[in-house]
Amino acid sequence: MIATGMDQRAIGLLWFDSLPAVAAGVGVLALRGPLAALHGFPLGLLTVIGVVNLLYASYSGTLAARASVGRVPARGAIDLLIAGNLGWAVVCVGIAAATWGTAGWTGTAHVLFEGAWVAGLAAAEVRWVRPHTFDPLARRPTPS
Repeated sequence: MIATGMDQRAIGLLWFDSLPAVAAGVGVLALRGPLAALHGFPLGLLTVIGVVNLLYASYSGTLAARASVGRVPARGAIDLLIAGNLGWAVVCVGIAAATWGTAGWTGTAHVLFEGAWVAGLAAAEVRWVRPHTFDPLARRPTPS
């Protein structure tokens, strides 16, 4: 559905969600060898973290790009984005717990910071993006 557009702050928040995820994914994948030594994480775990960041960035970036040209996201698409952020926050805490005692403090700090970051993004998206979506079943913007 093409609508009149989405609030510019909401679009900015979608970009703010996507671009750091691109940077994190590329950075972790490019530096996974040194990060493995620094963090005390296996290469495979860092590969998963980097790939998940890039996959997530592609989804949030697609939503941001479409919103930037006037295509208002469906509520379900934003709900999936929010659920992805919350799910990844839980996974990050799980990684920290699972590697406790074997990971270096930098590894634990990395995943806990990333988890807090995406949980904060989820909360911000509930507050400032979700109200500007549309419900495809109702064919009108959702109420604020």
